[in-house]
Order: sequence, then structure tokens, then C-alpha cells
Amino acid sequence: MPANQENAEAWLLRGNVYLSLYEYDQKKLKQDPAYTPRYPDAIMIANESFVKALSLNPEVKPMTGM
Repeated sequence: MPANQENAEAWLLRGNVYLSLYEYDQKKLKQDPAYTPRYPDAIMIANESFVKALSLNPEVKPMTGM
């Protein structure tokens, strides 16, 4: 995201992507407790991304379909 450091929508999208990765890993863990999450820090990265998006633009809204 080097070109989008000040773009709240880009940070919001990044947060949604990492949230989806976290949910995917959690689903796999429920199915197979021996599964090793591919993105163990995904929920933290998602949270940091959402906080950054809101700090850049408190009025940021998700796009339709996100």
C-alpha cells in the first residue's frame, strides 16, 4: 500500500481482506484442530487497518458489497 498510505478506503479494504483471512483460518481450525493458520496475525492487522482508516477519515464508509 505504499501509494495509498493516506487513503482511508484503501485501509478499510485492507482491513476487510484480513478479516476474511482470519475468518477463513478460524473455519479451518474448527474443521481440523491440527490446521496451522496461514495468517496468525490477521485479526490484529485487520483491527489496525480499521483504526487507521477511521483516523484518516472518521466518515469513511464501506463500499457496497464489501
